[in-house]
Amino acid sequence: MASMMKLSKFFSLLAFICMFIINLSFPGYAAADTLGNETDKLALLAFKSQITEDPLGVLASWNDYFHFCNWTGVTCSNEQQRVISLNLQGQRLSATLTSYVGNFSFINLLDLSGNSFHGEIPPELGKLGRIQNLNLSNNLLGGEIPPVLSNCSSLRGLALDHNYLVESVPPELGSLSELRKLYLGNNNLTGSVPASLGNLSSLQELDMSYNQLKGEIPSTISQLMNLQVFRLSVNNLSGEFPHALYNLTSLEFLALSFNNFTGKLSNNIGLSYPNLQKIWLAYNFLTGSIPESFSNASNLQNIDLLHNNFTGKVPRSFGKLDLQYFSIGFNHLGSGEPDGLNFITSLTNCSNLELLHIGDNQFEGILPVSIANLSTKLIEIYLEGNQINGNIPKGISNLVNLHTLFMRSNYLNGTIPDTLGMLSNLGALVLGSNQLTGKIPPSLGNMTRLINLFLYDNHLERGIPSSLANCIQLAIIFVSNNNLTGSIPQELMEIQSLWSFNGSHNSMTGPLPENIGNLTHLIEIDLSYNKFSGGIPSTIGNCLALNILLLQGNSFMGGIPYLADLQNLNYLDLSSNNLSGKIPPFLVNLPSFLFLNLSSNNLEGELPVTGVFSNLSALDVRGNPKLCGGIQGLHLPLCYRQEPKKAQRKPLKLILVIDKYNFVLIGAHKKGRL
Repeated sequence: MASMMKLSKFFSLLAFICMFIINLSFPGYAAADTLGNETDKLALLAFKSQITEDPLGVLASWNDYFHFCNWTGVTCSNEQQRVISLNLQGQRLSATLTSYVGNFSFINLLDLSGNSFHGEIPPELGKLGRIQNLNLSNNLLGGEIPPVLSNCSSLRGLALDHNYLVESVPPELGSLSELRKLYLGNNNLTGSVPASLGNLSSLQELDMSYNQLKGEIPSTISQLMNLQVFRLSVNNLSGEFPHALYNLTSLEFLALSFNNFTGKLSNNIGLSYPNLQKIWLAYNFLTGSIPESFSNASNLQNIDLLHNNFTGKVPRSFGKLDLQYFSIGFNHLGSGEPDGLNFITSLTNCSNLELLHIGDNQFEGILPVSIANLSTKLIEIYLEGNQINGNIPKGISNLVNLHTLFMRSNYLNGTIPDTLGMLSNLGALVLGSNQLTGKIPPSLGNMTRLINLFLYDNHLERGIPSSLANCIQLAIIFVSNNNLTGSIPQELMEIQSLWSFNGSHNSMTGPLPENIGNLTHLIEIDLSYNKFSGGIPSTIGNCLALNILLLQGNSFMGGIPYLADLQNLNYLDLSSNNLSGKIPPFLVNLPSFLFLNLSSNNLEGELPVTGVFSNLSALDVRGNPKLCGGIQGLHLPLCYRQEPKKAQRKPLKLILVIDKYNFVLIGAHKKGRL
C-alpha cells in the first residue's frame, strides 16, 4: 500500500513538471490565464480553509502536488483551465460557506448538497453570472435567501431545500427568466407565495412544501404554462382551491396536502390536466363529490384525497385508470347507500394497484367478494371505520403481497377464514371491533412476518393457538373482549419481540405460564377480568422493560411476587383477586409508579406511608379489612401494637418444719417441695 502511495505521488509530481514545461514552451498562453487561474485557486483554498470536518478525506488531493483542476470535485474548462464545476455532493463535509465562492466567475455548476454546511448563504453568490445550477440542498444553512441571487441570470436550477432558511421568499427570484427548477421546500420560510413567480415562464418544477407559507396562491401562477410539478404541501395556505391552477395543462404532479383549502373541485378537473400522474390534496377542507372527470386523465396513477369533507359515491369509472395509489379515507363518502362499495369491483382492472384506503367513511353494504380479485401487487388495504358487513372472502388469500389489512370497526361477521394464513407477507392484521365468531385459526401461525395482531372486540371462542409462536416478529397481540377460554400457551412466552399483550375481558383459565419472564421486551400486559388462578409467577420480575401490569379481576392467590427490579413500572393493578400476606417493602422503592391498585384482596398488616403509598390519588387499597395504618386520607384503622409481657416471678412459699430434734427449719420451695 505504501509503495502504491509513493508511486501515485511520483506520477503527480511528474504531471506537475510536465505542466511547468508546457507553460515555459507557451509563455503567451500562460500569461493570458495566470491571473484567472490564480483567482480560482485562491477561491478553492479559501473554501478549503473553512472545512472543519472531512471524514472521507475528500479534500486530501487539494494540495500542491496536483494542479487544482485535478482536485477532487473540481472540473475546469479545457482551454482556459478555469473552474466551471465544483461538485462535492454527499461528502459529509462540515463548514461555513466562504464569500470567495463568488470569485468562480466561469462556474456553471456548484453542488454542495448533502453535507453539513452551516451559517448563511453568502450574497457573493449573486456575482456568478454564468452559473446554471446551484444546489445547496440538504445542509444546515440558515438565514434569509439572498435576493441578489436574482443576478444569476443564467440559473436553470436553484435548490435550497432541506435547510433552515427563514423569512419570506424574495420576490426578486421572479426575474430568473431561465429558471426551470426551483426547490425551496423543507425550510422555515414564512410570508406568502410571491406573485412575481408567475413571471418564471420557463419554470417546470416548483417545490415550496414543508414551510410556513400562508395566504392564497396568487392568480399569476396561471402563467406557468410549462409547469409540470407544483408542490406546496404542509404549509398554512388557505382560500378556495385555486382556479388559476386549472390553466396549468402541463401539470403532472400537483401536491397541496396539509393546508387549509376549501371549496369544491371543478367537475372538469380531469380534462384540465390531461398529463396528470399524481394529485395529493389530503388534509384540507375540500367539499362536494369526487369528480368523475378524473378518469379522463389517462395517466393518473396516484390519488390522495385523505381527510377532507368529500361526499357522495366513488365513480366506478376510476377502473379505467392504471391506479397505483388510491387514498380517499376520512371523508363522508358512501352516504350510507347500500351500493356504495360497487366501485371496488371496477378497481379490479387496476392491475398495478398497491394501496387502497377507503377507511373512516360512510360505506355500507356487504363486502364485495371481488376484493379478492384486486391486484396481486396490493400491499395495503384500509377499510376500517365504515358500516361494512358480510364475511371476509376466503379468496383474499390471492393478495399474496399484502402487508397491511385494516378492517376494524365494521360489522363483519362469520369466521376468520383459514386462508388468511396464506398471506405470508402480512405484517398487520387488524380485525378488531367487528362481529366475528368461531376460533382464531391456527393457520395464522404461518404468517411468519406478522408484527401486529388486533382481534379485540369480537365474539371469538376457544383458546389462543400455540401456533402463533411461529410469528417470531410479533410485537402486539390484542385479543381482548372476546369469549376466549383455555390457558395461555407457554409457547407464546418464547416470542422475544413481543412488547404488548392484551387478553383482558375473556374467560381464560389456569395459571400464568412460569416462562413469562422470557418476554424481556414486554412493555405492557393486560390479562384483567379473566379466570386465571394460582400464584402470580415471580418470573414476571424478569420482564425488566415492563411499564404496565394489569391482572385485576381474576382469582390469583398467594402473596405479591418480588418485582423490585421493574424500575420502569408505572401501573400495577392486582385488585379483585385473592392475594394475601403483607405489603412487600419493595413497592415503596419503585421510582416510576403512577398508580397502584391492590383493592379487594386479603392483604394484611401495616401499610407504608412513603413512595406511592403517600399519594392518595395514585393508590387504592380498599377492600382489604386486615390492613391498618397508612396516610390519614385512607381512613384505615390504627395498627395495634401490643407491648411485650414481662416475665413474672412466682412468689416463694415459706415452710415451717419442726423436726424430731425440735429444730425449726425455715425454707422455700416451688410446687410444694423443699
